[in-house]
Formats: sequence, structure tokens, C-alpha cells
Amino acid sequence: MKVHGTDPLGRLQNLLDRLEGADKLEPSDARWAHGQAPPPAARDAIQLSEQAQELGRLREALASSPEIRQELVERLREQIGSGLYRVDGTRVADAMLREELVHAPAGDGEGADA
Repeated sequence: MKVHGTDPLGRLQNLLDRLEGADKLEPSDARWAHGQAPPPAARDAIQLSEQAQELGRLREALASSPEIRQELVERLREQIGSGLYRVDGTRVADAMLREELVHAPAGDGEGADA
């Protein structure tokens, strides 16, 4: 009695035939057949929406912009040097309190109400 499909020699021959066929591939295709990166035409690709592309451009612009606004620093330096720069203590205190209220954890018992 012969059972079809369980012939180990036939399976081995089939495997060898496939391996011999892989050796005849182009170098880039052979790498792909052996578990390496596929050729560029067979790789996955994505396409970003216009909104995502704009967000990327904005992030790049933000990353490349200086953290120090040099023109403002120069203007303030000139005002201080000439004695024209005046600090309004009330405005500074108000701004500090507003900042504290915005960033204070809720219900901690500290801050402006304590």
C-alpha cells in the first residue's frame, strides 16, 4: 500500500529543486529569498496627508528657530542702558499670581488662597 504525499525522498527533492532555483536569482532577489530586505520595488510605502506633511514642516521650523529672540534682547538691553526701561511691580506680581494659579495642583492647600 502506498500513501501519496508522505514520500520523504520526494519532499527532499522538491526542497532541493527550490533551493537550486534560488541560486539562479539576481543578487538582490537572492538576498530577499534568504530572508534579507526585499528589493526597493517590493517594499511597503506610506503616503502622508497634507495636514501631516504641514505638521512635519512646522516641527522642523520650530526646531530650527532660536530659543532666544535676539532682537527683543537687544531692544531691552538698549532701554536698560539708557535708563528708559521701567518695571511695573504690580503687573509683575499679577502675572506671577496668575501663573501660580494656572500651574498649581488642584486642592493642594497652597497657592494664592492659602
